[in-house]
Amino acid sequence: MRSLFCILLFLATGPARAHLIHVPEKFDPATASVLVVIHGCLQSAESMALGTGFNRAADARNWIVLYPQVPARTNAVDCWSWFDPENQKAGRGQLGLIMDEVARIESRWGLRQPKLFAVGISSGGATAAGLAACYPARVSAVALHSAPLYASARSLTEATKVLRDGPAAPPATPPCHPEDFRGGTLIIHGEKDTVVNPRHAELAFEQFTGGDPKRGELHRVPDLEHAWAGFKPVLKTELPFFSPKGPDATALIVKFFEK
Repeated sequence: MRSLFCILLFLATGPARAHLIHVPEKFDPATASVLVVIHGCLQSAESMALGTGFNRAADARNWIVLYPQVPARTNAVDCWSWFDPENQKAGRGQLGLIMDEVARIESRWGLRQPKLFAVGISSGGATAAGLAACYPARVSAVALHSAPLYASARSLTEATKVLRDGPAAPPATPPCHPEDFRGGTLIIHGEKDTVVNPRHAELAFEQFTGGDPKRGELHRVPDLEHAWAGFKPVLKTELPFFSPKGPDATALIVKFFEK
């Protein structure tokens, strides 16, 4: 039986949303988990599926993979609006849209409170961090790749500055409570990232784990710029913000989630 790779396009109040969903080859609803993989700017659900290779890992582990697509016409370069206060709260904005789709997956495929993993890069990483912060009881583990610190900006102007300079400290009163997250936190960040200051990685680790190495891992990658690490091109495919430099980020994340 061939694996299922579905494109779901649906309309709701607000802009159209298109998500990709991968159902593993030997799907078993009794043991399935859900993996949410969130793209960054100038990327898409399709490029994340192709570039990360998570579908292959999911087939071997009975994971359904959801690749959310940023709502159409909300950003000129397909960034998630992580800096908008409405997108930093549970049950609201873009976080609510993603969790609504997780609920649809659970209903459609007969899942009952499956383990939920979230991973994202750049603006998608900030969105994944929002899922962990705002739904701490639902998210089992989170992986943040080259991502801005959760709630480190409240406007586009603030975001531009904090991405460049890095935040001075985690926000004192964020809309949700990342300190309540008890799952595992994996952070990967290139030391030569000039898009998202590497300072974000250090503070995100503190924000979600309190600096406890038993609750997470922080991987600083020398010579890596703003890109997914360890990309293995298929048929010489070039994708935005994927790099062959560094460790295989997908393999690191899968191994971490399996713990």
